[in-house]
Amino acid sequence: MECSIFVFEKRTAEKLHKPKRKETVTEILRASVKQLERFRHPKILQIMHTVEESSETLSFATEPVIASLANILAYQVSDL
Repeated sequence: MECSIFVFEKRTAEKLHKPKRKETVTEILRASVKQLERFRHPKILQIMHTVEESSETLSFATEPVIASLANILAYQVSDL
């Protein structure tokens, strides 16, 4: 089964200046994935495997994602 894996390295949030940001960012990501799990609509990204968390990372799997919004926008701008 094809899927896309998203991995967030918690240390990237440590670069933010406030000390509790790492945990705040991690909590927001965790809650957002939980919300996506509840939605069932063809226009909303489907979660295939819920959040897996370790001390260093947070990850989850979704239906296949073939491009990012940045890639699509760059592609459309290059066509102009």
